Amino acid sequence: MRFSKFSRIYECVSKNNLYYIIRHSITNESFFFKEIEFKELIDSLKNKKFKENIKTLQKSHILVPDSYSEKKFVDYIKENYKLNKFDLEIIYLLFNTKCNLKCKYCYVEGSVEPNFKDINMSNETFENLIKYLDNLIEYQKSKSPNKKKITFIYYGSEPLISKEFFIKSLGKIQDICKKNKIIPDFQITTNGTLFDKEIIDAIKKFKVGVSVSLDGKKEINDTMRVTQDDKGTYNKIIKGIQLLNKEKIPFGISCTISRHNISSLKENVNHFIELGAKSIGFNILLNARYSNIPLVDLTTLNKNLLDASEEASKKGVYEDRIQRKAIAFNGIPRFKDCGGVGNQLVFFPNGNIGTCEAYLCNEGSIIGNINKFKVDELEKSPVIKYWTERYPLNMKECVYCPAIGICGGGCPFNAETISKENIYARDKPFCVHTEMTLNWLLNKSIENKTKKKDFHIRDITFMHSNNFF
Repeated sequence: MRFSKFSRIYECVSKNNLYYIIRHSITNESFFFKEIEFKELIDSLKNKKFKENIKTLQKSHILVPDSYSEKKFVDYIKENYKLNKFDLEIIYLLFNTKCNLKCKYCYVEGSVEPNFKDINMSNETFENLIKYLDNLIEYQKSKSPNKKKITFIYYGSEPLISKEFFIKSLGKIQDICKKNKIIPDFQITTNGTLFDKEIIDAIKKFKVGVSVSLDGKKEINDTMRVTQDDKGTYNKIIKGIQLLNKEKIPFGISCTISRHNISSLKENVNHFIELGAKSIGFNILLNARYSNIPLVDLTTLNKNLLDASEEASKKGVYEDRIQRKAIAFNGIPRFKDCGGVGNQLVFFPNGNIGTCEAYLCNEGSIIGNINKFKVDELEKSPVIKYWTERYPLNMKECVYCPAIGICGGGCPFNAETISKENIYARDKPFCVHTEMTLNWLLNKSIENKTKKKDFHIRDITFMHSNNFF
């Protein structure tokens, strides 16, 4: 008997107290031991006295037979969770490549291909898109009769520049979904400067989930989020938020972290709550293909992000960036962090179909076009297969990472951009983020268990990884 290669053993020291956490890095099952209990466990293993706690660790694949195959376990996980199978859950709708703002850290603008010309979806393409969605959703329902919901995300650039298509599509998509007994979950990510009565009425009528981009108070936000003529946007955004509040439309805030606000994330949380935000999503900057994005120190970024997320949690507000990892840490593995790797389609302004919205203004991730590509060809698409299989359990560098169960692999676009290779490279800034988050979650779990603080935690797996009992 031995410890699985996926087992991690952590020694937790606080003043004169010693505790141990043994966890499975893929399934996220964790077991807590006091110092004497851990010693008894190791002694029992050495003496081959297999007590009840040892049987529990065996059931959890933490202690395994000498002949145990980690590869077979990984293959089982892939099959059991259908990780290599495309399953449509999200549809992105991008009606244009334009934006009325000129944010200084925008990775979309920084990745525009040379000689690229802005595209607005034509009326003909819009009508063809609706027909395509009709066929697509009918096909998906016939293939997966138990499918109950599909999320539709309006995205950009700025989606509300295409106001007519936004409003018109809501009703048409709702009718298509109703016919196929699918619940449409409408979402929009917007800079919040273009709301008017018609848009607000449509959002309210179709229960659209709204995420407004805002980076902090006026003096902070207006440093980076500016108009085309370099003027601040805060006042316009607040007017938009006031319209949402007036109509009692719930909204979240999407906050991008850069040099201008890295020191005020905790303060931002309280400001966003004061504005009425029901949720907060912090965005870690992505690299751009053709320009230098104002990136920040990763250690400082993640430390401040963790503090801000904890502040949001204390106030009863969901912060997505960290709290989705906390959910995984507590027992629901996060194998994929991006919808693009097997769960979404993106419809671009020219009718192209892709897997990733980040490729709005450059070639990449394209499967086909709505005028040629048939809905029943999705599973046969080499692009779909290539993206669907891009997740940590399929990446040799990642398989034995202690944080793999809370990771999901980060952003394929960012990995490709940084490596200048392909999407199967690691998203290295995300690796730092995930490792720091894991250490933070380990600390929080031991603090909650012992009601003590100031733990130093170290991974001592190496002390036991070559032991056979």
